[in-house]
Amino acid sequence: MSGRITALRVDRRDPGYLRVFLDERFAFRVPLLEGARLAEGQELAPEDCRRWRLEDQRRQALGTALGMLARRPHSRREIEQGLRRRRISREIVEATLGRLDELRYLDDGAYARQWVAQRMRQSPRSMRALAHELQERGVAPEEIRAALAQADDLVMARACLARRRRSWESLEPEARRRKMLSILQNKGFSYDIAREAAEAPEDVEERP
Repeated sequence: MSGRITALRVDRRDPGYLRVFLDERFAFRVPLLEGARLAEGQELAPEDCRRWRLEDQRRQALGTALGMLARRPHSRREIEQGLRRRRISREIVEATLGRLDELRYLDDGAYARQWVAQRMRQSPRSMRALAHELQERGVAPEEIRAALAQADDLVMARACLARRRRSWESLEPEARRRKMLSILQNKGFSYDIAREAAEAPEDVEERP
C-alpha cells in the first residue's frame, strides 16, 4: 500500500492524534508529534504506510485492552478473546498481550483470588462451581487451586442460605428444607454439604 496524503485531521475522540487520509480514504492515525513530519500532498512509500498502520493498530489494541482492565479485572484469556472479537489480527493480539505482561497488568493468579473473594461476598457458590467458572476464563489449574484455598464449601452454602431464609419463613419445614436443598445443589454444592447447611440451626450460619 502506498499513496498520497490528501488530508490530515485531528482525531476528535483523541486530540493527541492525527487521522491520515491517503487518496481520499482514511488510512491510519499517528501521534501529533510524529504527524508534524507529514504534509498534505506528500507521497508515502509502501513500507512507510505499513509501518504507520501497524503502529496504529498496536496502539489501538493496547488502548482497548487497557480500557477492559480499567473497567474490571480480566484474565489473560478474556483479554485475548475481547481483542479477537474486534477482529484484531493474531500478530497484534500477541504483541498486546506481551506488552501487558511487560507492564505486569496480567496476573491470572491475582485475578482468580479476586474472583473467588467477590463470589464469597456477593454470590456464594460451591468450590466446584467456582473452579468451573475460572477454567472457562482460562485460569491454570494450579492458580485455581491456590485461589480456592480461601474458600470452604460449608461456609459458602450457609452464606448462600442466609440471604434467602426470610423469603421462606411461611413455608412448612419440609417444604423449606427441599427448597434449600434444591437451591444449594443448583449452586454446585454436593448433597451432603447441602443437607448439612440446610439442617444447621440458623444461629450457626456463617458468612464468608
